[in-house]
Amino acid sequence: MSSLTVRYSMAYMICLAFVIISIAQLSIGLYIPSLPSIARDLQTTAGQAQLCVNLYLFFYGFSQLFYGPLSDRFGRKPVLLVGLLIFIIGSLFIVLDRNIHVLLLGCVVQGIGSGCISVLIRAIIRDLYDGKEMNRGMSYITMITAVTPAIAPIIGGFIDAQFGWIWDFKGLAIYGCLVWLIVYFALPETHAASQTKLNLTNIKNDYKTLINNNHYLAFVAAIIAIYVCQIMYFTVAPFLFQDQLGMTPQSFGFFGLAPALGYFVGGLIYNRYTERLENTKFLQYTIFILFAMGAVLMFQAQVTGFRAYTIIPAMIIASVGVGFVLSAGISGALTPFAHIAGVAAAFTGCLQMVGSALIGSMMSFFHVTSLQGFAIGYIVIAIALMICVNILKRPLVVASVSLS
Repeated sequence: MSSLTVRYSMAYMICLAFVIISIAQLSIGLYIPSLPSIARDLQTTAGQAQLCVNLYLFFYGFSQLFYGPLSDRFGRKPVLLVGLLIFIIGSLFIVLDRNIHVLLLGCVVQGIGSGCISVLIRAIIRDLYDGKEMNRGMSYITMITAVTPAIAPIIGGFIDAQFGWIWDFKGLAIYGCLVWLIVYFALPETHAASQTKLNLTNIKNDYKTLINNNHYLAFVAAIIAIYVCQIMYFTVAPFLFQDQLGMTPQSFGFFGLAPALGYFVGGLIYNRYTERLENTKFLQYTIFILFAMGAVLMFQAQVTGFRAYTIIPAMIIASVGVGFVLSAGISGALTPFAHIAGVAAAFTGCLQMVGSALIGSMMSFFHVTSLQGFAIGYIVIAIALMICVNILKRPLVVASVSLS
């Protein structure tokens, strides 16, 4: 047990993590209810409005490749402060002009900046804890990531109704400044800066170590697949609930509580049973859940018709599975790599966000806005998880990589 673990309790670190992670989650959830309003106000298509989310996620993920190694070299805290500053600049850039191209560019800069958040929080938890304690810490992070998306659409819907969608981004700039100050004054450094120069060859070999581990890749593939469930809700649900069911942005915001409740419950169950069950068991339970809920939604879309109160329960249950896989997948992927925690967290986050963003962009290209899209998505994700579980049942394969 490190001196930092004694000095700073898990409760303290998790509270700090909540504040820091919330900035990345708000950057997606706050303006989700406003996507139809943005499309109308900027006289653009639903697909282009949805692209805001996917561009943010792509660069949020891709930038993590750099933040992980930089944090291993220079420490977690200074790299986190620089990333947050870039995020604040991107948020300010968006409010300068109501233009779809400026908005998309601002989302790119936001994504580059906020990419530091998830990877460094995971690396900090990995720095402080091992084994089952690390699993618990990661499950708490999963539950935290469920709370902010639940609150964000409610706040965003209220802001849109009262002040207009542009204030979503003004609010992000203000909150980003507050989080920067909290990190500067309250976050301890958990990984001292290394005297070793940043060696690109070693970094490349660290990434090769991860790529050559078949179990690591299977866990990451499962994370990518399950995160598409969240992407579907971020990009498809606003149009489904507002355009087809006639909800206002503010009313839709309250429905963001539904899937977030599922994520939270999934993380809570994982936390409770992680000592008894292997991570692959949670993936198997999720396969069953997604097949069942996909069938329920397809039946409603094709046969009985649907209302908000008939589809929300299925989305909540499916979201429990999302909580399972995010917790089990991240823990399974990071556990073997304490010696390169920053790189492992970075690569995991990068693949998660870039992979899911590319899939989400494909959905935007085809203008998916229907309940059938949700149902098919659940079923396809369940099939992808079956493949991941099959790989995890095979022997671990680790190719040797020279670090010279």
